[in-house]
Amino acid sequence: MSPLTETMPSTPPAASAEESAGVVTCVWGDGHHDPAARARRLVHETLEAMGVDADAIDDAALMCSELVANAFAYGRGPRALRLRVSGEALLCEVLDSDTEHLPRWPGAADRRQPSSDDDALDEAVAALSDHGRGLHLVRALSHGHGCYLTTLDADPAVPAKSVWFLQRHRPSTRNGRTGRCAPIDKSMTHPDKTDPCPGRQARSTE
Repeated sequence: MSPLTETMPSTPPAASAEESAGVVTCVWGDGHHDPAARARRLVHETLEAMGVDADAIDDAALMCSELVANAFAYGRGPRALRLRVSGEALLCEVLDSDTEHLPRWPGAADRRQPSSDDDALDEAVAALSDHGRGLHLVRALSHGHGCYLTTLDADPAVPAKSVWFLQRHRPSTRNGRTGRCAPIDKSMTHPDKTDPCPGRQARSTE
């Protein structure tokens, strides 16, 4: 079964993470405090352990935290974050149970440069959310992005949407290891079979 569709055990409202077969998931209920910051920390810790290079981690952390902030601002719970690394590709998906309001990707990119400083990232995410430019940032920094309709892992009976981005990275050789990355999985270039969201963009990872 694909890691993108496999089910996982039900989790409590507080954020929890589980890693299995190269896929890391984190699930939030409605009452979790500052989920965007939690997502950013999880992305940093997870991708660093998997051997992803620092620049790609910073970009992924900023994009993930923005999508999580959007899911809490405009979606419905429960919400989930999935991270998967394979070879030189990493895939992030943010899921929520609101299937009526789908993102419309912007036609122009915001080329704002992300910072690795946590306080600066907090300010950048807040500014992007306030001005509705978070999707511009995802479009600018990712190698592919879009959304598709699915179900929640914690409860497959609940319809959900997944907003995703794909990013290329250079496996780090820090500490003499490159993480647990297998050869690049070509299926990760198009995680959605049917994309109902207008303006989906995907760039080749070759």
